[in-house]
Amino acid sequence: MPIFDRIKKFNLPVGQYAVFGSALLDVWGIRKAADLDIIVTTELYERLKSEGWEEKQANGFPMLSRDDANVTTMQDRPTDGSYCPDRLQLIKDAVIIEGIPFVRVEEVIACKKAYNRPKDIVDIAALEKHLNSTIKEMNL
Repeated sequence: MPIFDRIKKFNLPVGQYAVFGSALLDVWGIRKAADLDIIVTTELYERLKSEGWEEKQANGFPMLSRDDANVTTMQDRPTDGSYCPDRLQLIKDAVIIEGIPFVRVEEVIACKKAYNRPKDIVDIAALEKHLNSTIKEMNL
């Protein structure tokens, strides 16, 4: 299923969430996102929880799951590495692509740099290559 359909099936309200992680790689055709990482407001988190999304712990934080989506909300410390942004600000600053809010690519790169896992290093290189080629195309 295309990335946009995978997200839209949850009918999440714009302004209360943003898609994070490798989803942008999928949007840009670099590689498929295995799962969807979604950050949400506290209110939306509680609503999804009341609608039966499965709650579990990930890296010491509560997370909701349904199908291939993982939803988290506010955090007061990094999940891994040193990256711990203001998640409400990430949602406010999200870039809308085909009606879906995505966390800005600069934030995705910053997160992946903090995690510094082998898959993150590969993703950073792919994202930077895509951005550089896009910039070159715009200057033509």
